[in-house]
Formats: sequence, C-alpha cells, structure tokens
Amino acid sequence: MIGVLCGLIRSLARFLAKPQIPLWIHIFGYGLTVFLTLWLSPNIQKTFEGERVRSEYVINQFEKLSADTHETLRLVRVYSDGEFPLEQRRDARRRLLEILTSLNWRAVELSVIVGSEEELVISSYQNAVINMIQSIESENESEFVEAYHQFNLQSMELMNALSRHANLDRISREFLEQQAASQ
Repeated sequence: MIGVLCGLIRSLARFLAKPQIPLWIHIFGYGLTVFLTLWLSPNIQKTFEGERVRSEYVINQFEKLSADTHETLRLVRVYSDGEFPLEQRRDARRRLLEILTSLNWRAVELSVIVGSEEELVISSYQNAVINMIQSIESENESEFVEAYHQFNLQSMELMNALSRHANLDRISREFLEQQAASQ
C-alpha cells in the first residue's frame, strides 16, 4: 500500500517536473485556486468568526455571572445575618430575588449558546438557583442554608464549564480561588 502511494507521488513529481505541462493542468490549477480563494476561504473565515463571537459572548457572560455571584454571596450575608437592621435585610432579600431571577434567565441564554455540551451543568445550576429562590420565599432557614451551599457549588461548576468552553482555564482558576477565599 505504502509502496503504491510512493510510486504515485514519484510519477506525479516526474510529470510536474517536465518543462511542458499541458494547458488543461494550468486551467485546472487556476480553477482550483479560484475555488479555494472564493469559496473555501470565506467559509473557513465564517467558522472562525462564529467561534470568536461565541467565545466573546461566553467570556462576557462569565464575567457577568462572576460579578452577580459575588453580589449574591454578599447579599446572602446581609439577608441571613440577624445583626443588620430589618429594612436592610428586606432590601437584601428583594435584591437577592432579582439577581437570582436574572441568573436563571442568563443560564437559559447560555444553554442556547453552549448547546448540549454543558447541558447537565447548566440544568443543575438552574435547579440550584430555583431552590435558592424558593427557600428565600418560604423563609425556611434550613432550606436556605442547603440551597445556598448547593448554589455555591453549582456556580463553581458552571464557571468551570464556561471556562472550558471558551478555553479560559486561567480565569476559571482565579475565580475558584476567589470563591474559596470568600467562604
């Protein structure tokens, strides 16, 4: 098999090395060049451009999720700590519900962009967000503590998944280090 392939390559090389190459080979070569230039190159460019736009979107969402998650953690401290005035705790509760609702919708957007690759992670994250919302609305402290821990874990998983999707391993490590330090 390899001998046959080497023989074909040698025959082609001898043919192309001749000083008189037939006109049809020139025309074929020009046609192939035109095809590659006008059809293949733009299609390759479109593919790379689509990936670049998708990666930029994922990076942008990664940063927004990170900021909102940090804000959520701050608000959880205010909401759950009895030392803060009641009015401040009510504001924290209201703002917490707003951010969690926003995070849930952002997860829906991400599931469309990322596709089925990280479907399980995004679904688990959404469940954790919904559990947080329900535990806040029910005002059950033990449910809230459990939902908070689940939300925290799923947030880290989602950040890892997004960083893998956009090849952001360094940013993901920094986020996880910040999360670990804040706990």
